[in-house]
Amino acid sequence: MTKSYRDLLREARAAVREVTPAEAELAAAAGATLVDVREASEWEQGHVSGARQLSKSYLEQDIVALAPDHAVPIVLYCAGGIRSLFAGQTLVDMGY
Repeated sequence: MTKSYRDLLREARAAVREVTPAEAELAAAAGATLVDVREASEWEQGHVSGARQLSKSYLEQDIVALAPDHAVPIVLYCAGGIRSLFAGQTLVDMGY
């Protein structure tokens, strides 16, 4: 069965817990890994202090080096929330 963008978005929202910026800040202060999934050029224009950059296009191959402990929470962010949502679903599929 073919899935539409809306279908994929609905599935991702069901699988990934979205947080507010304040919740992300609290999670990072408690030890969560904060990951910016925007492209490097976007990162260079500015990013959240303490975040690590790992663009969504390299997430699957590089996340283990960045976050080897699957028990440590990961908070993802991007410019508008969609890339980070789909990246979060990928991490759920990978056991994070």
